[in-house]
Amino acid sequence: MKKGELERRIKSGLTVKAFILSMIASVIIAFWTQHSELVIDSPSFNSIHPSIAGFFAVICISLFLNPLLRVIRGKWALDQREMLVIYSIMIVVGPIVSIGGVHFLLPTLIAPYYYATPENEYAELFHEYIPSWFGPKDPEVIREFYEGSWEGRVPWGVWFKPLMFWGLFLLVVYFLFICLNVIIRRQWVEREKLTFPLVQLPFEMTRNPEPNRIFNPFFKNGLMWIGFLIPVILHGINGTHNYVP
Repeated sequence: MKKGELERRIKSGLTVKAFILSMIASVIIAFWTQHSELVIDSPSFNSIHPSIAGFFAVICISLFLNPLLRVIRGKWALDQREMLVIYSIMIVVGPIVSIGGVHFLLPTLIAPYYYATPENEYAELFHEYIPSWFGPKDPEVIREFYEGSWEGRVPWGVWFKPLMFWGLFLLVVYFLFICLNVIIRRQWVEREKLTFPLVQLPFEMTRNPEPNRIFNPFFKNGLMWIGFLIPVILHGINGTHNYVP
């Protein structure tokens, strides 16, 4: 095998531009999710599997960013490996920032204090056993978290320590998931030869287009667009009716 061919085969999709775009997309998805689920009370789109955030990122890159980069300078466009890296990061970030992640975690950290009353005796029963890093203990911070504040401020200084500890915990959990995947990979991939149908869609969406083409065959398929538009129109009508009866 020639050296150049070997380098092409082992080239990683985790490039600088893929990482930067992943971070930008993560911030956008985080703000979008909070506004969608907490402000306008729309159905959660990131608590399902696979997360919609991954498809949203791939669609935006494939239909808007990559065509623009190919027109400006072809080699600037992201290839399939880079887009799959972005997709993988987004399907991890999406559930964390949604109702299945921080929307459960953060209230849980301070619920033992907010809901403590003389009747249930939470303070006497277990408050002394809660470690200092578990969550904020300032009564005013806890009240404002549940009831809001006139200034709309977020006391990041109080939240910094708990968020660092729980962020580290999430990193360990996801690292364990990766280790588990490594353990079962050989059985699933080499022996049972599973096809993993859930990954077929992102693979097709991120395929590199043919030479001198802007879009890949997936986005030029008329049947795909028909199948895409039918649920979009139906759910769009129902969703709009919730806010504009």
